[in-house]
Amino acid sequence: MRTSANGDSSGEACYTPRMRYTVVINKTAHGFDVRCPALPGCHSQGHTEKEALTNIKDAIKTYLAMVRKETKGLRTRQVLS
Repeated sequence: MRTSANGDSSGEACYTPRMRYTVVINKTAHGFDVRCPALPGCHSQGHTEKEALTNIKDAIKTYLAMVRKETKGLRTRQVLS
């Protein structure tokens, strides 16, 4: 059994290292829009900048969980460019 970064040691948990992602924040007429250029399609919004940043953290976690689920069992490799 592996332990996740948040200390969860439940059955299927896997270790996820903490990463830093650059996000782009845009003030709009309705609040703040925020996106993560490193993760295509990963974006969120909020009424305040603080709310938008909280929401993008959740969006990033959800995005990465989706990628892990979709690639589970597939052969993957890391390459340098």
